[in-house]
Amino acid sequence: MRYSVRLAIHAMLCIGAPFYAANGAAAQTVDPCAALARQDFSLVPDAPTQIKQVTSEGNGGTSRSGVCRVRGYVSPRVEFELQLPLHSWNGKLLYKGCGGFCGSLAQAAACAAPVAQGYACIVSDMGHTSTPIDAKWAYNDLQAEFDFAFRATYVTTVIGRAITSRYYGGEIKRAYFDGCSTGGRQALMAAQRFPEQFDGIIVGAPAISESGSGVPGIWAMRSLADSANPGRSVLSAANIQQLHAAVLARCDQLDGLVDGILNDPRDCQFDPAELACGDRSTADCWTAAQVAAARKLYDGPRDSRGRQLAPGGLTRGSEQNWVPAYIASDGAIGFYEPFMADLVRYLSFAEDPGPSFTLEQFDFDRHPPRLLSLAQLFYASYNPNLRRARDHGTKIIHYHGWNDQSIWPGTSTDYYQLVTQSMGGVGATQEFYRLFMVPGMNHCEGGVGATEIDYLTALDAWVERGAAPVSLVGSHRVAAALKFQRPVFPYPARSKYLRGRDPNAAASFVIELPAR
Repeated sequence: MRYSVRLAIHAMLCIGAPFYAANGAAAQTVDPCAALARQDFSLVPDAPTQIKQVTSEGNGGTSRSGVCRVRGYVSPRVEFELQLPLHSWNGKLLYKGCGGFCGSLAQAAACAAPVAQGYACIVSDMGHTSTPIDAKWAYNDLQAEFDFAFRATYVTTVIGRAITSRYYGGEIKRAYFDGCSTGGRQALMAAQRFPEQFDGIIVGAPAISESGSGVPGIWAMRSLADSANPGRSVLSAANIQQLHAAVLARCDQLDGLVDGILNDPRDCQFDPAELACGDRSTADCWTAAQVAAARKLYDGPRDSRGRQLAPGGLTRGSEQNWVPAYIASDGAIGFYEPFMADLVRYLSFAEDPGPSFTLEQFDFDRHPPRLLSLAQLFYASYNPNLRRARDHGTKIIHYHGWNDQSIWPGTSTDYYQLVTQSMGGVGATQEFYRLFMVPGMNHCEGGVGATEIDYLTALDAWVERGAAPVSLVGSHRVAAALKFQRPVFPYPARSKYLRGRDPNAAASFVIELPAR
């Protein structure tokens, strides 16, 4: 089909005849939500779609929170759910990204809050059915891997825009993407490969290279493995608590406030060797093997020649998150092991080794280059050239927690450095793209820091009014009660506590540029 014809069809589908009738009499006879089930979206360019189910919920009485819920698939098998506010649509579409290996529409629950604010909201299963931690769906299936890499994100956006425009009878005013972890990788893929689809993008703790991200996890489990006790960790949960306490004792005061939060873990120079037995005879001192394991976790993966295979390791201050991620409470290797095993068996190599491959067979000299070759083809979102996003006017807010145990924080700071080098320096980059490193934050959410941050409102203000976020205010709650707030400034800046002020108030912190 000629391109001009496809564009004409696309315009008819996206603009189409509105379901909302122009006069009151017609409006009483047309249910715009139910009518979607009878619409043909098979000719949407790049995203031939079948609607499977349409339901209208919460529209009784005087309720203004009703939603039209649309489920369908884009050929051949990208399932999606689109939620359309029955009232007070704000003219905007939000795509919520997935997590882990995705494989379901469970992320649709994350649409509840934005739909209540007036956003149309869409999610997808990224082209396959699975649990978030198994990758058997990818076994020698290039279509599934292609969808998971970036096609599902692209076609879900295409059909989301088409259905939303048809339903409301007009063009979408703004489109945003918001995702963390795998969703963060989706966000970077969107920024790098099809930024024209979005006015704003939220990138959270991105698995920048889905295949390559397995290397740090395998390194952690290999470093912790007790050679004398297969399947067990050389460090126990009690050892980790001891290590965390020692790190805080040494470094918590470096930012001027003793609060259990390291403002910038890179300032902390604690060496696990300080816990070594040496000449001491106490029961809680560490062996040389335990010290070596902790050092390897902080340092990050290396090959036999000492070359770094990832940008940095787990951060000081994040120790409590190592349990149960890498170390189970009973001393066994933690729950990430099956995730990492499936990652390398089915999703990392150009030719999948399959179920017989074990993590013990992974070779840090031979295997990472092979991982990177497939990552560059499919999964890598490391491209720092964001000119298309910049030139389109797309705004990007990128965040990552310093205490993240799943996607190690160095991946984000390293990518940001590459972007600033490519895009003309920090000042030029921050005109459209800003990174926020959140102290005390775990993977995507939670932690001891002020980790509740409204990224979407900040992004919308940047896009709509040009109000670039000079800081984001984070909150920490316990049982829904607000305990303290802190500002987070665009990296490489950070917050500095004003001594003598109220440590629970965001106004007690100012911006600071580190010496490095």
